[in-house]
Amino acid sequence: MIRIPACHPETSGRVSRSLGIQTAKALQIFLKGFFYLKYAQRNVMYYTYILQSEKDQSFYIGYTSNLEHRLYEHNEGFSRYTKHKRPWKIVYFEKFEEKSDM
Repeated sequence: MIRIPACHPETSGRVSRSLGIQTAKALQIFLKGFFYLKYAQRNVMYYTYILQSEKDQSFYIGYTSNLEHRLYEHNEGFSRYTKHKRPWKIVYFEKFEEKSDM
């Protein structure tokens, strides 16, 4: 069994080895996002962010409602464009209360 760290204090997940490491990582990200949405406050903040690749110094601009989780997805290779230029670091972000303000 592959042990997946708990996404929430009430949970602990196990994924069988037959699923494979990539599937286990995808499941872990899904569960983190699920529990984030389920237990997040109703006041969701939105972020516009700029990442810089530590590999070739290029930039990537994006937006999200969960900045920490989104950076994790970029650095784990779950984004098609950014997976070849890992690792990424946040060089700038702005916080918005409404998505329409972005």
